[in-house]
Amino acid sequence: MRLFAHKRNRRHGFTLIEVMLAMAVFLIGFTAVMAIFPVAALLQKQTMDDLTSQVVSKNAQALMGAKGLVHAELEGEIPQDYAVHPLPGPAAAVDVFAKWTLDDRSYPSSEPDPEARRFYWVPMVKRTELGTNNPNDWLVYVFIMRRQDSSDYTKTAPATGWANFPDPATVPGVKKIILTGLKIDATRKRFLFTNDVIVPTDGAADLVLAGDMIVDEYGIIHTIISAEADGVTVAGYIFAEPNTGLDPSLFWYAAPPEDGRGSSGKRVEIISDAVK
Repeated sequence: MRLFAHKRNRRHGFTLIEVMLAMAVFLIGFTAVMAIFPVAALLQKQTMDDLTSQVVSKNAQALMGAKGLVHAELEGEIPQDYAVHPLPGPAAAVDVFAKWTLDDRSYPSSEPDPEARRFYWVPMVKRTELGTNNPNDWLVYVFIMRRQDSSDYTKTAPATGWANFPDPATVPGVKKIILTGLKIDATRKRFLFTNDVIVPTDGAADLVLAGDMIVDEYGIIHTIISAEADGVTVAGYIFAEPNTGLDPSLFWYAAPPEDGRGSSGKRVEIISDAVK
């Protein structure tokens, strides 16, 4: 009789170290995948906001073109300069701003309460020629803004510091910043001002942020590429007003809510044929 020796099959399990390494690799991959979702959600929200702001801009342009501003109502109220100004308000002979109701200047109209809508726009005006009586010698600037939920947009006095002071505290505001001291640095790319106001102890910019669009005193639209506690840097250059040679001493921007939670501004548009 032949005896055959059978080899016993030996099945090896995983060691504790192998299991731990596998778990570590899995967790790293899982964390990387999960990190994509908040970024993707944020990008989707930003894209939707950008698309909606374009729709709001088109609506504003169409309404301004159809309804228009009355040249005679602006002529005696807007100073004879080349600067951007709010529409004449309650203190003027004609309250031009009141003619543009919040219902007109908000979106979407499917929401019955204008104060609960998501997007708003605020018009401002600028003379392009002085001493004329021509409705074509005006430009209209429109700030497009997005309201953040449960945010306070209280507009503190004086009223002259705002382009939409009469709007309620639920609606974002367009505010004026007056530059003090050395207004523009030597590179002519930076506006200098105190940009650390809402939380003045943290040393971080909180009024005007990177990505914001502002309108300087003489109507040049600037995009902010960086923001610091002592000012902002713009894409391009800060030019003097060509007719007077004066540098801008202020600018207008979409103010953040009282708690400083991000920017309210989405875009700024220019309309050239809105004054009749």
